[in-house]
Amino acid sequence: MNIRSTIFWAKDKCVGHSRVRKVYNEVRAFIESGEENLSQRENILSWATSEVPFYASYKGKSFHELPVVCKNIIRENPEQFKAKSFLGQKLHSESTSGSTGTPFTIYQDPGKRLRASADSLVFSDLAGFALGTRLYYVRVWNELNKKSKLQTILKNIVMQDSKSLSEGNLENFVRTLENDSQHKTILSYANTITALYKWMKDSGRTTTAQVDCIITMSESLPPEVKEGIKKLFRCPVVSRYSNQECGLISQQAQDGDEYVVNTASFYVELLALDSDQPVEDGKLGRIVITDLYNKAMPLLRYDTSDLGIMSHVSSKGRKGTFITKVEGRSNDFIFSTTGEMLSPVTISVGMWKFNDLIQWRFVQNGKNEYEMQLKSATPQYAREAELLSDLRQCVGADANIRILYVDDIPLLKSGKRKYVVNNMNS
Repeated sequence: MNIRSTIFWAKDKCVGHSRVRKVYNEVRAFIESGEENLSQRENILSWATSEVPFYASYKGKSFHELPVVCKNIIRENPEQFKAKSFLGQKLHSESTSGSTGTPFTIYQDPGKRLRASADSLVFSDLAGFALGTRLYYVRVWNELNKKSKLQTILKNIVMQDSKSLSEGNLENFVRTLENDSQHKTILSYANTITALYKWMKDSGRTTTAQVDCIITMSESLPPEVKEGIKKLFRCPVVSRYSNQECGLISQQAQDGDEYVVNTASFYVELLALDSDQPVEDGKLGRIVITDLYNKAMPLLRYDTSDLGIMSHVSSKGRKGTFITKVEGRSNDFIFSTTGEMLSPVTISVGMWKFNDLIQWRFVQNGKNEYEMQLKSATPQYAREAELLSDLRQCVGADANIRILYVDDIPLLKSGKRKYVVNNMNS
């Protein structure tokens, strides 16, 4: 163990009476057993129906009789979701980025914060990131989210800005990693790692950087990117599925692509796209989360707006709860001219061949109306006709696709990059 890890666990033992260690062991035991935390599901149901105005009318009902709630319902009635026992108390707040709408805030009690810390420690260990070793945190940093110098020293974090993914900045990042002899992990948005891999692949750039593991968040890495970046950096590469309002919901194992669900702290359901009925394993559905430990503002049967596929047996035959595919938010999906739902990855992968473009974004504005925003090195992109042909193969031969040349494609408020946008329902 390194000095930071030693100090952390010693402080937990001496000052915290091993509270973190106890929860850490409990979370790890659930993950390794694959069991659901059903007793805690009943506990949070009982608490919510007794303490939270929104759930009061469901007292005595079974868990699956609860309504499915979404961000808009909570945003419009925030006081209805707050537990009476915690009113007036100082609580931790987590706000969504607002990248797909008006931000909203969830309040968390100390017990939930303890749980979130233990969740992070367990899944970091499973990924290969040891507490206290150097973490290159790659995201857009600004006055609202940047950490103080003291925080970066205590937590051994390097704030790596990803606002610009130019070849020069990517080269500087790789050189920084190569010049750092310490044990280190990279934590980054998936699309930033995708851009890094594409540049290294296209330029033939290899690296001598010694990296313990790479953890991606926000989206899944395309399989080609995951395998390619794993070979380039000679380390495990795993994706996480989490959100601001709940926490760390699941993470890929080092030896597979399935997401191991954090059954210790969450109950996860997959419901049909057009109803609140459960879907079978192997079928696409809405990811609905119950946070088992936030008593201050319980989120029960919360529709994340993400889509995925679930299984209760892993590809290696292990029993448990697994998300075999995370498809991103339902409003990130576009539709073909015939009404077929298309994953944004369909467009993203198809655009790889057009690597001479500086930036692009594909937007659906109507049933047959699409727009491709391009930032090109020339006033008119030389391969425009080829690009249009490929796009029509994806969305339909009768698609009306407008090419729009732009000076820049801005980041979302959250600092994320969204390459495929559906404006039909906005």
